[in-house]
Amino acid sequence: MKKNDIFRQAAQHEMPDIEQVRKECIEELHTTHSSKRYPAYFAAIAVVTVVVLCMCITPVRSFAADMIEHIQALIDVNNDSVRDLVYRKYSGPTVYLEKDETVSIYSYTGYEDVYILPAEAKEAEKLGAISRDVKVSYKVPYSGEYYILDGENKENITDRVIVEHEGGAEDNMKISQ
Repeated sequence: MKKNDIFRQAAQHEMPDIEQVRKECIEELHTTHSSKRYPAYFAAIAVVTVVVLCMCITPVRSFAADMIEHIQALIDVNNDSVRDLVYRKYSGPTVYLEKDETVSIYSYTGYEDVYILPAEAKEAEKLGAISRDVKVSYKVPYSGEYYILDGENKENITDRVIVEHEGGAEDNMKISQ
């Protein structure tokens, strides 16, 4: 029953049904209230969702970038470009070499491809193949720490090779952990 109907009945001296009016008022109040309330709920949910997504996107983007970098490094290694070799993070042993020092490297077990990687650099240089019988010689371009890397398994093998410095002296003391 609309307000006009109530006034019309009142003008005709008819008493409106109070119970009916009460029900209609409650129903109208409920519908009006609900329709105003739901958009606010949706807005609140949208705001919370955006905030949570913003908080999550940064770590996800960082993780994705690391994974892409890692995959690219592995692709580069497999293509023998050895750019950003493996993970760019080595915690294994290094060998300290002086600038222009010629170093001979050989192994007890033998490896096919061996690379030398300056500790501060992102690119490695291929030394060649080494085995029990064949030594590889390399003239170091500058002083510093170097990693000796197995090209097949893409791992640091500095601790598993003998580094023979110029003059033929084995200096295992120069290998640092």
